[in-house]
Amino acid sequence: MYPPLPLQGGDYFLKHAYNRSIFEEEKMTLKAGVAKVDITPPVGVYLAGGLRKRVAETVGTPLYAKALVLDNGSTQIGLLALDLLVIEKETIASAGELIKAQTGMNIENIMVSASHTHSGPYTSTNIFDGEEGIDEIWFSALPSKMAEAVSSAYRSLKEAKVGAGSGCEKSISHNRRMKMNDGTAWNDWLRPPQDHIVGVCGPIDPEVGVLKVENMDGSTLSAIINFSCHNNAGGIGGISADFAKYATEVIEKVEGGKSVALFMPGACGNIGAGGVQSGAQKVGKILGAEALKILVKTSTVEDVKLLTTRREIDLPLRKFDWQLDEIRKIWPSGEDVFRKELEFLKQVKEDHISTYIQVIAIGDTAFVSVPGEMFVELGLEIKRKSPFERTFVVELANDYVGYIPTRVAFEEGGYETLNARSSKVAPETGEIVVENALSMLENIKTS
Repeated sequence: MYPPLPLQGGDYFLKHAYNRSIFEEEKMTLKAGVAKVDITPPVGVYLAGGLRKRVAETVGTPLYAKALVLDNGSTQIGLLALDLLVIEKETIASAGELIKAQTGMNIENIMVSASHTHSGPYTSTNIFDGEEGIDEIWFSALPSKMAEAVSSAYRSLKEAKVGAGSGCEKSISHNRRMKMNDGTAWNDWLRPPQDHIVGVCGPIDPEVGVLKVENMDGSTLSAIINFSCHNNAGGIGGISADFAKYATEVIEKVEGGKSVALFMPGACGNIGAGGVQSGAQKVGKILGAEALKILVKTSTVEDVKLLTTRREIDLPLRKFDWQLDEIRKIWPSGEDVFRKELEFLKQVKEDHISTYIQVIAIGDTAFVSVPGEMFVELGLEIKRKSPFERTFVVELANDYVGYIPTRVAFEEGGYETLNARSSKVAPETGEIVVENALSMLENIKTS
């Protein structure tokens, strides 16, 4: 048994994560397993993601829980992508107990993210109409479905190779915050006065990040697509996985349905779908085509180091004031909803939220989880300062704390900063998340 490494900066290095990382002469043969499980709710459930709940009258596309498990002989890690608006730590913990019993894997080794489809069922009370939107029968079965996906992937482990690559796609996303001539921000979908718009409040992140997992015969076993864009291109109707379905389908069809592709959203709190192109099918197919180009060019290896670390952090809550003037200006039809939101927020006694950030390193590629809707500027900062060759920020992962805007965005205003259960953290929260993510990346890089 190798001697344990000391814990650094509050990080929890998972059992055996270090065993071969300090003895490079020992070859690490990679195994990988993938699986997907249908989690589509019945027609008649309420759909989450709007200002008010909507009834699902049809099923436009199925919803899935898709899992990828990697094992190099000393460390096992998992990535689980859900076709849902959000996922909270309590639901993940329930699934984790089942996963532990079925596979022996710890939930701390698994990054769980929601695709952020706005055409799926409620999974949280911390969003508009969340207190009455959850279908309890469907929701109670969700942890077992999540565990089934991971367990099935675990049982299918076989020798594999892995690699990562990046590309660029600028035509399918846009920064949805318009800068007005009075210095404020107004979301484009709220139809700001055109003659008052002087520009856009910020950038997009056009990077298409891809993790490639290959069978030993060279065929694609799995892929992860990471892209910064709200998964809300629309145009399908009813229950739908939105553009994530069509993006991943491009890859899966190449292998005749034998591969499983996952979509994990990048930092896109202020990034909307649709630019030059719009609509879920068109956006998804364009994204999938770019991901496929990257797959073709990406080389793979079978000897790879796997590391993971998770840190619990406290994020401060802000003071909740009634923003009547701004609401009446930018969203007058929502006044009743935001009035109700303020009543919920007044019941909050804590001054912070406890949540998690996780880093998974696969060779020189790192995945960083963010527990909310992070603004793209913050995600770009993590990528720019990361010590890894490639860093993929995954938002809406491992928990949901709402929007995480920049400090500047709070000064500008706009929908994402209006007090609500989905927008309650303090202005300094983004900086706290970035600082912790970067220190974790540095620690795991040098471990």
